[in-house]
Amino acid sequence: MIGSVLVGSNAQIVDVILNLHSAGYRVLDTTWGKGNFWMPHQERWQVVGLDIEGRPGILARASYEALPFKDRVFDAVICDPPFLGSGGKNGLMVGKYGINTSMKALFISLQRGDGEFYRVLKPRGILLFKCMDTVEGRRHVWTHIIAPSLFRSFRLRDLFIRPNGVTAIAWNWANQTHAKAMHTYFMVFGRRKQRPGPALAAPLMTLL
Repeated sequence: MIGSVLVGSNAQIVDVILNLHSAGYRVLDTTWGKGNFWMPHQERWQVVGLDIEGRPGILARASYEALPFKDRVFDAVICDPPFLGSGGKNGLMVGKYGINTSMKALFISLQRGDGEFYRVLKPRGILLFKCMDTVEGRRHVWTHIIAPSLFRSFRLRDLFIRPNGVTAIAWNWANQTHAKAMHTYFMVFGRRKQRPGPALAAPLMTLL
């Protein structure tokens, strides 16, 4: 039985989720990064990789806001954008995941990508969104709660939690007032039959 808490590498977890939810094998990874979602033996999935940076292994350098593909050609789309707003130009986490100027900028970008994800997915296609909650300006940003309002062309179908498996170092937490997030979410969205009109889109400022 597959539970809602999955332990393993990102690649192992993605493989489990796609086996459970994807109706086909053609997958678009819109945020390829270093290709950490894919193990060498995952030959079952016909993966096309994109990234806004020139990364090894990608088919093209492109943004998910303007996907260079025809309509309804993929069974699954994966999106794992960076959730760091800073970290230093040469920081380890920045080099691995990249950065965004702010969470608001990220959410606006995801809203723009919503229509493109919908367009390139087949009618039974899924959007797999990996995210984490964060703190920006000493304020919690509950990304996994906000996400369903960003992807208005989709319905939330399933949610998985991956524990990070590390212990928080408390060197700067003398005045800690909330729990440190030690997990990430994998959210599975199903494609709606029709895209909702603009009136149903939640104003971004009400989400932050």
